[in-house]
Amino acid sequence: MVSGPTRRSTRVTRGCPPMKYGNLALDATEVTQAFVLAVQGVEHSDPQTFQEAVNGDHGQELWEAAQDEIRSLKSNETWSLVPRKQAENRKILSTKWVFE
Repeated sequence: MVSGPTRRSTRVTRGCPPMKYGNLALDATEVTQAFVLAVQGVEHSDPQTFQEAVNGDHGQELWEAAQDEIRSLKSNETWSLVPRKQAENRKILSTKWVFE
């Protein structure tokens, strides 16, 4: 391995990225305004909790799909339920269901 002084780029950037990447030099106000406009345009129709999901318009279908998924995981031996006492001093993996 060759040791010596670290090489530094001598390229002149003029303090901003090339225009081919668009206007990346937005200030905080512009970013905040863009975020607010994006959030205002989003409909929050997806359920946020399990209760909302099963009590919604497609609750029965969702319940059946969840049961089918659990049966599939068990039959494929993807995972097994272990009592918490047996899992002491081990990393417990969590899961998250997304209802869309």
